[in-house]
Amino acid sequence: MPAALFMTQVLSLFRDATHHSFSPEDIAREINDVLAENNPTMMFCTYIVGVLKGNKLTFCNAGHNKPVIIRKDKQPELLQMRPHTALGLMEGFPYKNESLILAPDDVLLLYTDGVTEAMDVHHEQFGESRLIDALSANNNDYIDSVLSKVESFVGNYEQSDDITILSITATSK
Repeated sequence: MPAALFMTQVLSLFRDATHHSFSPEDIAREINDVLAENNPTMMFCTYIVGVLKGNKLTFCNAGHNKPVIIRKDKQPELLQMRPHTALGLMEGFPYKNESLILAPDDVLLLYTDGVTEAMDVHHEQFGESRLIDALSANNNDYIDSVLSKVESFVGNYEQSDDITILSITATSK
């Protein structure tokens, strides 16, 4: 229950922050500072926020898993980005915007740690390399491909975390 209340607070702070700015770094800083101000339990939230204008994505990552970029005729790869701390851990953290130009048909895949940390009966994690493999051997049905590979890997072992996947495909317009 405390985690659910914390996430409700994060969502409320996000809504409020977007009334002041559409800059991902400003939004992350504002949410982080409020959360970190009085946080004796050290609860935190990994977070990524972005603004897409045309083919330019401006984003800020606060400790969240690196998205995967899938460019036409290239192997999927983890998006390289600055290492930022999760929200709520350190007041005044200097989050910085980053940007990425997406070409038509580029795909950006975002996912929660429930994907890469899914475990099999031997307590081995699915991991980033299996994620990349699942995306490499696919026919553009990225979400179903990853979910299928995770389910196959985990087998009957109990799911320990939420699994969320978001796929964004760039268009030519």
